[in-house]
Amino acid sequence: MKALKLMKYTFTGIGFALLIGALLAYNHTREFVAGAVQAEGEVVEVIRVETESTDRRSVVSFRPVVRFTPADANKPIQFTDSVGKNPPAHSVGERVLVLYNPQVPSQAHINSFYSLWFMVIIFSVLGTVFALVGGFLFRVHARRLQRRGE
Repeated sequence: MKALKLMKYTFTGIGFALLIGALLAYNHTREFVAGAVQAEGEVVEVIRVETESTDRRSVVSFRPVVRFTPADANKPIQFTDSVGKNPPAHSVGERVLVLYNPQVPSQAHINSFYSLWFMVIIFSVLGTVFALVGGFLFRVHARRLQRRGE
């Protein structure tokens, strides 16, 4: 019974923390998009990123490196997109639209739904799942207490 009580608070707490993270990520992305300037860029490289999953397996993704020139600059800027995919979403030489912060042009992202909103979606989905499991555990615990007459 104590384990169930601990689990219900843990799952609910993690769920709400992830949903708060999703809200913060949403606001950050929304503000970035609202103030960003669009430019055309070119994928100059696709880098292979290897990470280790929780079960110690190797996970490979590919991130595009993009070069673009801001509207009021002569010097091109190069950035690596923050989100990788497998298989690669872009190939070398491909033209892409870039959104960048005009005050800090190195803060740039490929203008795609996936690149801009990936973290918001991940935090939202995980937060919702954890919160729902926590809510379910609260209900199970309440029913058990009710059956025992507590």
